[in-house]
Amino acid sequence: KEKIDNMMYEVIGTSEQKMDKGHPESLLSNLVAEVLRQAAVKVQDKPADMGLVNMGGLRNILPAGDITVGTVYEILPFENSMTMKGTHLKALLTSIASLKGEGVSGIRMEITKDGKLLNATVGGQPIDDNKLYTVATIDYLADGNGSMEAFLQAEKRVCPEGATLRGLFLDYVRQQTAAGKKITSALDGRITVK
Repeated sequence: KEKIDNMMYEVIGTSEQKMDKGHPESLLSNLVAEVLRQAAVKVQDKPADMGLVNMGGLRNILPAGDITVGTVYEILPFENSMTMKGTHLKALLTSIASLKGEGVSGIRMEITKDGKLLNATVGGQPIDDNKLYTVATIDYLADGNGSMEAFLQAEKRVCPEGATLRGLFLDYVRQQTAAGKKITSALDGRITVK
């Protein structure tokens, strides 16, 4: 117990601000979705086109101040990388709109107050129905749960052995800390309600 307590209480970084989850976007969901998107570099030598985490998958807030290993364990689950055609990506984004937003990265969406998708871009470009896009996400969503049935149409699914979102986030915090940076996030309009 003492050994585990010491590990869990290890301070690995500093959060510049309190980060919580919320629709249509939030500081915590934006940060986690971006960490997921960037983590795809380990699998495909480039970031995923999109990162996605559901609000329900974020189990706690990230408080301002010290970030401990235990804090990260309280927040995060597992990850996958999916490859899907633009037509299925549009279906996925329609599902996200119906939920009035989720944690996303690499995309921009305009939705209505009642959850309809008005417009979406990936990397600033319109979605091409026939192009293959990669989406870094968590197991729960990759399995079609949380209204994300579009993932069941994916062309390819890669689940890096032993990779967890928790581990990726711990690595991210440690890398930022080693670079002398605090952990921060911003609301940047990646999901706007019209």
